[in-house]
Amino acid sequence: MVWGRSKSIIEPLKKITLSSCFGERRKIPKYFLRIVSDKVVLTLIQIILIGFLAVSIWHDCRHYTRETSKKANPGVGISTPAETGTSVSLSAKAEMPASAEVVRGERSINAIYTMYAIATLAITLAVQVAETAKGYKSGIIIMDYAFLTYLFFFNSWLRNWLLTLFVRIVTF
Repeated sequence: MVWGRSKSIIEPLKKITLSSCFGERRKIPKYFLRIVSDKVVLTLIQIILIGFLAVSIWHDCRHYTRETSKKANPGVGISTPAETGTSVSLSAKAEMPASAEVVRGERSINAIYTMYAIATLAITLAVQVAETAKGYKSGIIIMDYAFLTYLFFFNSWLRNWLLTLFVRIVTF
C-alpha cells in the first residue's frame, strides 16, 4: 500500500499488529482506531483551536475593560512587569504623561514565528489528510489561518503564555 494513495489515515494502522510480552501477535483494538479516526482528530483540533480563541478573546475583553476603567479613574496606576509577565520600559517627562513600550528580543520573535509556522503546518496537514473535510478543506484552512494569525500576532495573552512556556523549556 502506498501512503499517498490510501483513503484514510486508518488504512495503514489496520495492518499493524502489536506483539505482547509472550510473543503473540494482536491486532490494534477497534476502539483505538475509532479514537484516531479522521472525524475525531479533526474535530478535536478544531475544538482546541476555538477554545484557545475564546479564552484569548475573553482575556482581551477583560484587558479592554480594565483599560477603560483606568481612563475613567486615573488614580488606578500602572501594572508592573511581575503582574503582566512582560518587560516594560517606562519614560515620563514633566509635560507629558508616562508612556510604556514593550520591546521583544530577536530570540522571542523568532520563537513566535517558529511556533506559528509549526502550528499552521500541523493544522493544514491534518485538514488536508482528513477525508471527513472533503469539500470544505479550503474554508477550514482559511478559517484556521485567520484564527492562528490572530492568536499569535494580535493577542498578547497567548503570545506571552507561549513565550513563558518557551523560556521554561529552554532553561530546563
